[in-house]
Amino acid sequence: MVTTNPIGIFLSSFHVPAFFLLAGYTYKQTKCFGKFVLKKFIRLLIPYFLVSLISIFIFYFFGDYVAEKLMIDIKSTEIMPNILGMLYGNGQTGYMKWNLPLWFIPTLFSALIIYYWVDKLISIIPVNKTIAKLFFLLFFLGFAFMNYNTFKFKNLVFGIDNALYNMPFILLGSILKDLFDKKNIKWFINLVLGIIAVGLGTLLVFVVRKHGCDYVGNSFGNIYLFYLSSALLSVGFLFIFKLFKKGRFFAEIGKRTLFILLFHKFFIILYQINFKKYLLE
Repeated sequence: MVTTNPIGIFLSSFHVPAFFLLAGYTYKQTKCFGKFVLKKFIRLLIPYFLVSLISIFIFYFFGDYVAEKLMIDIKSTEIMPNILGMLYGNGQTGYMKWNLPLWFIPTLFSALIIYYWVDKLISIIPVNKTIAKLFFLLFFLGFAFMNYNTFKFKNLVFGIDNALYNMPFILLGSILKDLFDKKNIKWFINLVLGIIAVGLGTLLVFVVRKHGCDYVGNSFGNIYLFYLSSALLSVGFLFIFKLFKKGRFFAEIGKRTLFILLFHKFFIILYQINFKKYLLE
């Protein structure tokens, strides 16, 4: 669903790209593909499957009640169809209503697997690595434009379609990591560049785009402005938050990001059920 709330429009315009940008920024090359997959399976998919099963069990008993209270449509609260939805790992099927934000985890897993092989190719191409990354960024960007406007591949297993849309952000994050490693950028330059980028991105969101995003359904409005505004906002906030890289608050939040993603939906639903009349449509 695309939000019409101004705060929702702003946050939805870049919060998912920002996560993928950080995935590229923090990516560490691994020689053995098997070890890489095993590591990501343990860190991402085991929590995904465990919390999904808990969510499906709760959904079986309370799904109809919540759907009625919040006036939302659900396909089924039966256990087996939703387990199949969990295994397929794409929120577009309609069988992840038990904890829809979890669509992000299989999508991130798919994106990291794709990027593993992209990174391998980059390491053997006899050109500057940053230039090679820029080439692949433009390649995936071109694919995203063509798919959004022409091919319209969607609802692929483990969110591969969502992953491909977000590959440019992973590559952008990796390029920025190269930049920060090579250049000792002064703090005030970080701050100025961050403020300018966030300002331009915000301007695009509210003055030009005026449209939120539905990442589950790959609905971005104007796809060209989406990539431009989300890149500006994600990069801008990265520049700004680099000023707080030693802050304990951000370190603690970072450590708990997966936990927040896995369980925050339960708290949101409880809030919506009890305070729905106070929520802005």
